[in-house]
Amino acid sequence: MLISCVLTALSCTPPPRSPSAIDGLYDLAYPTYGDSEELEEILQSVRLLNASAQYTNYHFSLHDSVLATDITDDTITRHQISSNATGQSVVGTATTIFHGAGKLAVLTCAHVVDFPDTVFHFHRGPKGMATPYVREISIRQTQTNTLVDLRDAGDLEILAIDRDADIAILGKSMPPGADVLIPVFDNTLGRASELGWGTFVFVIGFPTGKKMITTGVISVSRRNDDQSFLLDMIFNRGFSGGIVLAVRDGLPNLELVGMVNAGAGESELVFTPEFQGVEGFLDSDVPYRRDLFLEQRRRLTYGISFGISTEAIRKMLHENRHELTERGYDVDAFFHQPAPVFSTP
Repeated sequence: MLISCVLTALSCTPPPRSPSAIDGLYDLAYPTYGDSEELEEILQSVRLLNASAQYTNYHFSLHDSVLATDITDDTITRHQISSNATGQSVVGTATTIFHGAGKLAVLTCAHVVDFPDTVFHFHRGPKGMATPYVREISIRQTQTNTLVDLRDAGDLEILAIDRDADIAILGKSMPPGADVLIPVFDNTLGRASELGWGTFVFVIGFPTGKKMITTGVISVSRRNDDQSFLLDMIFNRGFSGGIVLAVRDGLPNLELVGMVNAGAGESELVFTPEFQGVEGFLDSDVPYRRDLFLEQRRRLTYGISFGISTEAIRKMLHENRHELTERGYDVDAFFHQPAPVFSTP
């Protein structure tokens, strides 16, 4: 009788879930079957984005005591002691999400294309103490956003941007008669809320400007209401905007569940020279005798990356639907409708 009871109890225990079970959930393990054809098609829609801004820099003497609130065109004309032009450039990843009716739209991270209009630099006083007096003001003159391997598309403008969520939609009107074949991301927009601890994902992007595909495992952090997540992939500059793909019941069932936008980092204090142009002083036999200053810098902690959820992307598109529609974009055509929610009887 005792043996019978034990056998009955064991038979009632549900079997553990297989990492790649056909259960309608995102898979926990690397796909054990299928080929790379689906991935190759998606790869064609992911492109290197180069965003650059050109600034004019105006310099002021500490003697003139120019405050930031004093800056006008007249102040610049009267008090500038010199000026020069410089540029800033950022590379990131963009995914083509719409091409039709003479329009092109791509998805990326806001910080890749969000250059400040104006930047102030202030004089230092005795002993390196900061002062309220402007040493230099940098004013943005132009900005270009280009898909590097799709130059026929030309410069893209920012159609919609959410700085808090770190999401941006770029686009442009294609010239009349243009016949450019542009692959578009054509997979389902999944749900990051269905990601679980250990969910396996592919990530596609341009770390250091090179197209790469890597893999990762999800950690469910739920840092906010937008279903953001962590993953254990190695993040490098240029990966921002890279897409995160989860597998639902094996290949070829790949769904977009988010974008990567940052890696974990640590702040550190470093000594820096009085000015950046120290090339003439780089002699190990000659002591550097000018002033040194402390500067706070951020260093990547590799192996911990942050993901923006598809829920946040949907929300951003919904909030900007009116503006995008007025510009001639069919928001409903940006992604496939979400996959049906799996339920067990």
